[in-house]
Amino acid sequence: MTSTVARSVSRHVILLLMRLVVAFSCYAVFVIAIRHGVHDQSRPPLTVVVLATAVVAAVLWLSQDSLGRIADRLAFGADSAGYLVVRDLLNQMSTTLSVDEVIPRLAEVAGRAARGSRAQVRLWMADGARWSQAWPAKSEPVGASVTVDVQHRGDMVGEIEVEIEDPEVSPFDRRLLDELAGPAGLALSTVRLTYELRRRMTDLKQLNEALRASSARMLNTRAREQRRLQAEIDRRVLPHLALATSEVAQAGSQIEQDVDPALLEAAAAHTSQALDALRTIARGIFPPTLTDAGLATALDGWLDRAGIPATITIEGAADRLHADPEEEACLYFSAVTAVGELAAGSPNSCGALSLRLEVAADVATLSVGGAGSRSLSEGAVTAIRDRAEAFGGTVEIGAGAQETVVRVTVALEDRQMRVSSSGIEAP
Repeated sequence: MTSTVARSVSRHVILLLMRLVVAFSCYAVFVIAIRHGVHDQSRPPLTVVVLATAVVAAVLWLSQDSLGRIADRLAFGADSAGYLVVRDLLNQMSTTLSVDEVIPRLAEVAGRAARGSRAQVRLWMADGARWSQAWPAKSEPVGASVTVDVQHRGDMVGEIEVEIEDPEVSPFDRRLLDELAGPAGLALSTVRLTYELRRRMTDLKQLNEALRASSARMLNTRAREQRRLQAEIDRRVLPHLALATSEVAQAGSQIEQDVDPALLEAAAAHTSQALDALRTIARGIFPPTLTDAGLATALDGWLDRAGIPATITIEGAADRLHADPEEEACLYFSAVTAVGELAAGSPNSCGALSLRLEVAADVATLSVGGAGSRSLSEGAVTAIRDRAEAFGGTVEIGAGAQETVVRVTVALEDRQMRVSSSGIEAP
C-alpha cells in the first residue's frame, strides 16, 4: 500500500512537471516568433500575451489525457494499466456508475488489475443470502486464486477473488487489490442496502395489494351478508309481522263491537313466530351457545336447526380451545361456511358430513368432510381462508371424486404469556 501511494504521489509530480514544460515551450515559441517578426518593440503587445495564454491553456487541456498516460507510464511502469482501470472504476463509482453495474464492473476491474484469468466478487446480504458475479461471465474456477476480504466500517460485506495464472504474481498487483477493496467496501455496502430496499419495497407493494384485495373482499362480504340477512328477514320474519299487523287491524275495527279473541290469539302467535325466527337469525350471526358452551355444542345446535345430519368428533382438550374465544369463533364460522356449501344443492350431491376437532397444546384443527365430489365456491373458500389467515392459520381443501375435505388450522395463544392491556398476565 505504501509503495502504491508513493507511486501515486510521484505520478502527480511528474504530471505537474510535464505541464510546466509544455507551458514554457509554448511561451518560448511565442517569444521567438515575436522577436523574429516584430523588431521595433522591446515588449510584446497585450493582444499577443492574451493570445499566447489562451493557446497554452488550450494545448494543456487538449493534451491532458496524453500527459496523464505518459505520467502513469513513467510512475508505474508496466503496472500502469492495472492502476488506470482501478482509478477509472473508482471515478465511475463516485459519479455515473449505476448500482446494478457495480458488481460486474468490480469483478472485471479486479481481474484486469491483477492480470488474472478470472475474477469473482461475492456480496453477503443482510438476510444471509450470497450474491456473486464472475468475470468473464459464466466462467468456472480452474486454478489457484487470491482472495481479498471487503469490509465497510468493520462489517464484512463480501470478498474479491482473482484467479492468477502466474504464481509469481507481482506484489504490486496484490497491493492494488487491497487498495481496491477499500472503496469496494463502500460500493458493496451501498449495493446491499439498495437491494434490501428494493426487496422491502416489493414486499410492501405485495402487502398493499393483499390489503386492498382483503379490504375489497371484506366490503363485498359485508354487502353480501347484509343482503342475505335482509332476505332472511323478508322471508322468515316480515310475513308473520304482516299477518299479525293485519289481525290487530281487524281487531281494532271491531273495538266498538265484541272483538273476536281468535284474532288477538292469532296475532300473538304470529308475533311469537316472528320473534323466534328473529332469534334464530341472530344466533346465526353469533350464537350465544358458542360463548357459553363451546364450539362442539354450538355446531351441534346449528346443525340441528339447519336440519343437516352430521357427526362431530373431538380429540384433545376442547376447553383449551374455549379459552381462546377469537380462534374458537374463527373455527365455528369456517365450519358453518364449509358445511353450508357441502350440504347445499341436490340432496344426493353430498353424503353424510363429518366434523372432527383436534386440539393440541398450541394448535387447533377442524376438519369438515363429506362423501361426494361437490366443491366449495370461490367466495366460500376466500371467506374461510381470510378468517384463518387473520389468526395466522392455514386452510387445506382436498376435493376428490370420492370425498371433499376442508381442514382449517389456527394457532392457540400461550395463556401463560398473554398480557392484558393493563399489563397484568391473564390467568
